[in-house]
Amino acid sequence: MIDWVGRACIHAYIHELTHKYNIHTHAHVHICVIFTQIVKRLKEERIGFDNQLAAIERTLKAKEKDLEELVRYYVYLHIF
Repeated sequence: MIDWVGRACIHAYIHELTHKYNIHTHAHVHICVIFTQIVKRLKEERIGFDNQLAAIERTLKAKEKDLEELVRYYVYLHIF
């Protein structure tokens, strides 16, 4: 049979365990929210990066085409 002191001790441990569990749960939820925000931001940055890369590639192709035309024009001028 558990005496009054033993019951008080068990009650205190249960209270402390419940408190620590609540702190753990709150921290876990907070970490999940932060993780979700980070993933969302990384996806948005990836989309922006892909768009920037595509624009740079288009610009590079246009510049390469311009260079080819300039080389042809230079060759043409030096032939005649």
